[in-house]
Amino acid sequence: MSEQDKEVIRAIDSRELVDLFRSLVRIPSISRSKEETEIGLFLKDYLEKMGLTVSLQEVEKERFNVIATLKGLGGGKTLLLNGHMDVNSPGAGWTKDPFGGIVEDGYMFGMGAVNMKGGDTALLMAVQAIKKAGISLRGDVILSLVVGELQGGIGTLRMLDHGVRADAFVLAEPSELLLITRHTGMVHIHITTIGRTCHISSKEKGINAIESMYDVIQNLEESSGDNNPKFFERMNVGSIKGGLSEEYHTWRPSLLADYCTATFDFRIPPGETEETLLDGVRRITEKIKAKKPGVNIKTELVTPPAYYHMPPFGVSENEEIVKLVKGSHSVVTGKEPQLADFPPFLFFASDASHLSTKGGMPGVIYGPGGETVSQPDERIRIDDVLTATKVYALTTLRFCS
Repeated sequence: MSEQDKEVIRAIDSRELVDLFRSLVRIPSISRSKEETEIGLFLKDYLEKMGLTVSLQEVEKERFNVIATLKGLGGGKTLLLNGHMDVNSPGAGWTKDPFGGIVEDGYMFGMGAVNMKGGDTALLMAVQAIKKAGISLRGDVILSLVVGELQGGIGTLRMLDHGVRADAFVLAEPSELLLITRHTGMVHIHITTIGRTCHISSKEKGINAIESMYDVIQNLEESSGDNNPKFFERMNVGSIKGGLSEEYHTWRPSLLADYCTATFDFRIPPGETEETLLDGVRRITEKIKAKKPGVNIKTELVTPPAYYHMPPFGVSENEEIVKLVKGSHSVVTGKEPQLADFPPFLFFASDASHLSTKGGMPGVIYGPGGETVSQPDERIRIDDVLTATKVYALTTLRFCS
């Protein structure tokens, strides 16, 4: 570790890191809530006090990204450090306040502590350490803190529409401090089965749309077997509703449901697109219709602004930014980081997809936490956030100098 490295590491204030982290967790910035705006304003003030040039970039009305820049002297490469401010809604089973910012046994508890306010905190503290150490970089550092990643990346897409680019990016999504160089894409599809209602006493004359949805789910699951050409790697039925008519009335269970709609999350491999996925799904539903005359099945993509699809992400391990993060991790921890080329990491979806495809930038995913992401009592080791801070700081030094 060089003397400059040591200066930057010494400039990281672990108490300030915890204070900032706790403040972020205590803002319940659920995606598409007014608290997304609240956390954005908080971060804008914080970054301006750090001495960065900060702008609010409108995504939708009263919803914006926070873009902060540490200007370099010139003649160097620009690095984009990306994170999202929005979090999931907490489910049942929490034993601690999901927005309390509770620190216990070396862990920060909270909804979004892992995904991804720990990573956001580390990015900010890394840039602040470089400034505190009085080091002037040649290249610029851009901190992009975006809204709507959990909506499919609307914030990052709008940022790219505004022309924000760099020579490379580091995305601080939770990777358990492993290097993620590839993951699947993500596409959401609505499937509706339409049957024929009648009374339970003569159900043989009707077609239950909910039971037909069973067939759809089973056939889709079977289609991903090893003996079939894979047009998706993994799927989840995220929501389902059924009942009478397109209004899905549920008050009369003695009648067969004639409408059922389910929303599916599909994770697609490289080479597949939302169009090829939809074609594959429709091939399967057509086979079901052929076997069950009278059943109608409709399939449609979930489209913006409800959701934005994410293409597969991949970067060469030989890219400079990948090597620099790997090397910085080795300097900080004394060991090389593992490549996360196995589940669950392979089935992630992230803004790296947009940054690399639409943005045309090479980059890597590396961040603290991951094991308890989006679970009750979500928590992250504060020491891992501190490690990530050091790795981001050294990576930035090397890339922008």
